[in-house]
Parts: sequence; structure tokens; C-alpha cells
Amino acid sequence: MLSEISDPPWASKTTLAYVNHKCVENDDLNLSTHAKANSKFLSTWSGCNVLTLTGSSSPSNEADIYKTSLKYVPLKGSYPSFDLCLIGVGTDGHIGSLYPSRPELTLTDWILPVSM
Repeated sequence: MLSEISDPPWASKTTLAYVNHKCVENDDLNLSTHAKANSKFLSTWSGCNVLTLTGSSSPSNEADIYKTSLKYVPLKGSYPSFDLCLIGVGTDGHIGSLYPSRPELTLTDWILPVSM
């Protein structure tokens, strides 16, 4: 669906923030959410502000950096306000990077480092 939209006029007013993103190099087409988005549609969206991870292998550091970058997204109450969220759901019941029976499900912070 998004791959059919080439250089939309609203892209320069858009901030893209990933719901889940693995701690891998940003150009890894097999594992990186950002690399996949870039290859399918993002490379044609002129001026889009993309909030992504740095590509390190440290979930805690990446979560801290990502949390800081989300402070530039407009807030509604205490949380960032988004116009659209695309969230993956796995056949095992996971949503984003929150997997059934994992200890992260009991945490209340809105940015979580998840190690697999």
C-alpha cells in the first residue's frame, strides 16, 4: 500500500517513528525495519523526518536515544501524539516487540529495550 505512494505532498510535514525496531545496522534488509521501509517506500518521500535507531547492538542505549528523539513529537497529555500507527502483529500473538509471557509486559515505561 505505502509503496504505491511516490513523493506525497504531505511527506515533508510527516514524522515517521517506528513502533518496533531491532538493534541491527539500519541498512540490513533482512532484519532492519528502517531498511525495509526505505527500500519499499521511504526513499521516495521527500523531506520526511524519520526517527530511527542508531544501528548499535545495545537495546538499553537504543531505547534511551529513541526516547529522547520522541520528545520532538507533539504530546497529547504525557505521551507522543501520532496521526497514524502501523503496528505488526505476529502469529504468536506478539504486538510490536511485546511478546506473550515476556517480563517487558509488566513494565509501564512507554519505551522499552527488549532483548531476545
